[in-house]
Amino acid sequence: MKNIHNLLKLYLNQKLKNQTLIFILNAFIIYIVYATILILIENTAYFPPHIKIKILNVSLIITIAIFLFIILKNIIHKYNFKENSTNYKLAQELIYKLPAKDRIINVLQIYSKIDQKNPYVDLTKKAINDLEKEINFLDIKKIKFTSPTKSLYRLLLMIGILITLVSFSESHYNAAFRLIEYNTLYERPLPFELSMEGEKQKMIFKNEELYIKINGNGKLPNIIDLYWLIDGKIYTKKINKIDN
Repeated sequence: MKNIHNLLKLYLNQKLKNQTLIFILNAFIIYIVYATILILIENTAYFPPHIKIKILNVSLIITIAIFLFIILKNIIHKYNFKENSTNYKLAQELIYKLPAKDRIINVLQIYSKIDQKNPYVDLTKKAINDLEKEINFLDIKKIKFTSPTKSLYRLLLMIGILITLVSFSESHYNAAFRLIEYNTLYERPLPFELSMEGEKQKMIFKNEELYIKINGNGKLPNIIDLYWLIDGKIYTKKINKIDN
């Protein structure tokens, strides 16, 4: 039975490696999507440091949870906890994957009930030995598991999208930088700024006209309200934007 047990163990190891690889690739895809969404939000949100630290802590907790999940899953299946990946279940999976088909299951069932006092026990042992001689460990390596290629292509696509986003957009690049500098507070820039051209202070006499030129930078509204105070009375006037 040693060869049969080794065969099933080899199959289980190959299966777990394949599932772990696909799981890790999919986890990276989720992380890339997660990072992209954070950059898009940060582009306008300007998270304060305490929010960015919380995001970092949550990300670390999720990473540790994923790492522990992979370890626990492999331990549970390798040591057959809760009847996971028993030899009988593995043999069932191999029915349509190996030339031996259901003979491995039959051997496992017979071996579990073998009676040394039975006069036909030698025939039973011979059947087991004959099957072990037929076992080819190369057949396990030829088994086609779920291909990780699709997950790999999706990961490369998401990485390409993220790189393109931060490479060709200065605002998104800055957003990514702000997220990395999680301990630094960045002030949200004003949508526009106004400045008065000429003298900041000027004395005029009553009934004299005062000409003021106001320059604006940024996303200027089409109309702004200008307020001024004379003798304790507030005056207002709407000013239209003029494109130079």
